[in-house]
Amino acid sequence: MKTNSQDMRTLWDKIGLGLSGLCLIHCLLLPIAVSSLPWLGIVFEDEWVHLLFAAIAIPVAFIAFIPGFLKHHLKSVLFLGLMGVVLLLLGSIGHELVGEHNAHWLTVCGGLTLVSAHIANFKLNSCCTRELCGKHAS
Repeated sequence: MKTNSQDMRTLWDKIGLGLSGLCLIHCLLLPIAVSSLPWLGIVFEDEWVHLLFAAIAIPVAFIAFIPGFLKHHLKSVLFLGLMGVVLLLLGSIGHELVGEHNAHWLTVCGGLTLVSAHIANFKLNSCCTRELCGKHAS
């Protein structure tokens, strides 16, 4: 039987998965859309879009991964989530540091990493009904 806290952990992973997926779709499809419809590039290539995705995805990641880690105690999932956050931040605000082209690919990698981490966290939170359920090794 699921508790309210289990439902909340599952909800935050679903939200994080959805947001990370949207970010990833945005990053992968934007170059195609920009080349075919120039006015989309003016609206969606702006810095505010990347900052908005990061501003929403990063807090959701922390809300999902920290309680998940406290439940399943797997450092690898927490590390994967933190790596996704770092890559997303570098891609979103580090254009001058890493270059425009690299920033795009860092954002894509950050989105993929966050999606993977949210899926793993979601599966572990769904599987483990108590503290560490015994199926997972630290």
